[in-house]
Order: sequence, then C-alpha cells, then structure tokens
Amino acid sequence: MIDRRAAGRARRDLRGIVGSCLLLLVIGAAIAGPPFAPSPDHQDLLGRLQPPGWRDGTGTLHLLGTDELGRDVLARLLGGSRNSLMIGVLSVLVAGAIGTTLGIAAGLYRGWVGGVIMRVVDVQMSFPPLVMAIAVVAVLTPGLGTVIFTLGIVGWVIYTRVARAEVLKLRELDFVQAARAIGATELHVVIRYILPNVLVPVLVVASFAAAQMIITESSLSFLGLGLPVGTPTWGGMISESRNRLSQAWWLVAVPGGTLLVTLLALNFLGDWLRDVLDPTLQV
Repeated sequence: MIDRRAAGRARRDLRGIVGSCLLLLVIGAAIAGPPFAPSPDHQDLLGRLQPPGWRDGTGTLHLLGTDELGRDVLARLLGGSRNSLMIGVLSVLVAGAIGTTLGIAAGLYRGWVGGVIMRVVDVQMSFPPLVMAIAVVAVLTPGLGTVIFTLGIVGWVIYTRVARAEVLKLRELDFVQAARAIGATELHVVIRYILPNVLVPVLVVASFAAAQMIITESSLSFLGLGLPVGTPTWGGMISESRNRLSQAWWLVAVPGGTLLVTLLALNFLGDWLRDVLDPTLQV
C-alpha cells in the first residue's frame, strides 16, 4: 500500500514529470515520425554532408541535415529510435521474465535448487555485462532476435537477486503462512500473494535496467556487433560518423543527444517509481 503523503510528494516530483514527458516525446516521435520523414535508406551523393535545414533540388527539407551518403539524418534518427527502444523494451521483458522466475524459485526452494541458481548468478556477475554481450553476440548470426536474446541473457541476474530477496522476506510473513495453513497450494500462494509483491521492486529495477539495455545495444552497434550494417540505430549512427566530427558535428551530436535525453528520462522515471513504490522511503 502506497502512503498517501509519499504519493502526494511523488505527484509533485519534477523528476517524474520531466522523465515522463521526455520519454513520451521520444516514444511518440519514434512511433509517429517515420511516415512524415523521407526514407532512411534513400541516398543522394550530390547532397552528402549537408548541414541542418538544407533543402535539396526538389525542395525537400532536411531538418537535421544529411550524412556521408546523403541520407536524411532525421529519418535515420527516427528509425534508430524505433529499433533502440524496441530492443530496450523487449530485452527488459525477456530478462525480467527469466530473472523473476528463477529468483522466485531460488527463494522458495532454498536447498540445492536455490544454491545452483545463485551460484550461476554469482558466476555471471563476475563478468562485465558488455564483455559478456560481445562474447555471446559474436558467435551468433547478427539480427534483431540475436541482440534481444543476448541482452536478455546478460541482464537477468539482477532480477533474480531482487526477486529472491523479496521472496525470502515474504515467505515468513503472516498472510503467506496463513494461506499455507488453510491448504493453499504453492502455486496459488505464489500467484496470489508472492508475485504481486515481487513485481513492485522488479518494476523499479526494470526502469533502470532499460537504460542499461539501451546503452549496451548502442555499444554493440557502435562496435558493429548489433543489428546488420546499414540498419539505423543510435550507436550505429555515431560509429558511422565518428571520423567526421570536425566536418559534420551534427551527425554525432544528434544521435548522441537523443541517447542522452532517453537515458536521463529513464533514470528520472526510475527514481520517481522508487520513491512511490519503495515502502522504506515512505516516511
């Protein structure tokens, strides 16, 4: 139950307002923008490296300029936004589903089952996430599914630790013990009493993890290990233009700025959700 005073403070918290507005702006542009922009793959070598606000011979406005192949930067930015956001959301869902399930199992079955799960978690956490992601994606076929699968495999451990800690606390509470005493099955106890309470901290973790997933995806794309070459992504746009920073600064500044704004929005939103949903902060 969320304390009313904490909820009132959260509604007035500028972090939540700013984070929500920025994130909605990025998501809205990614969804609604592409139909109104030129094709992100259309090349015009005669109009390459043109600055923001340039109009080509047909009168088409290139609001954010063109890249080294004459492609519209705004169109590629919107396409990259859709790809990066979709990968971030889907990878969080995959990692959250795997991690939460294993965390609940580790908390309920504290014998060899929980021991094996947590030893796997400890081993994986000893590797830097980006290094592990590079190792996994390098041996698989490049593609959207590969990136989502890789990020899901890399990111599930934090959900497992959080879910296990919550289950260990919840399983000893009176309402869970009472449900077991009246004959409720273990599955009923998990679905009815444990899972709803576990999802609260998991949701907070997911809001921060989404930012980490987007950073990792952008890093993979920057290294050429993400989506296939030519597919617009924020990291790929920065990688393609990093050698032309002094000649065409907007090619790096535009995707880099969009990535920065998105990460700030997700972190602001995560802080706000933590303040609303964490009972230890409701004082």
